[in-house]
Amino acid sequence: MLCGVDGSPLPYREMLDTLHRIYQRAGVAVPVSEDGTTMPWHSLRHTFGTECAKRGVPIPTLRDLMGHTDVKTTLRYVTVTSEDRRSAIRRAFGAERATGGQQDSAY
Repeated sequence: MLCGVDGSPLPYREMLDTLHRIYQRAGVAVPVSEDGTTMPWHSLRHTFGTECAKRGVPIPTLRDLMGHTDVKTTLRYVTVTSEDRRSAIRRAFGAERATGGQQDSAY
């Protein structure tokens, strides 16, 4: 729920207008479905899922938080980048390579 300065809930239209202004200021296009319907709230779900996963929230817990019954649905909301994969390997194995345990001088 978004609230106004006085703490009262914002009407839906005002929340939607505010969200559109945020997209505009950020220079980001509002997501659009295949049929052309704008989906400004949908990308917030993707951000929530991705950020929770990056911060270590277990996927079954994230599934529950997002209200999904199937973890496959939840996984569609989690984006994993190349840097995320590299970071996971560094956390798991440190600066050593998994092949032979030698330090990689390229880092």
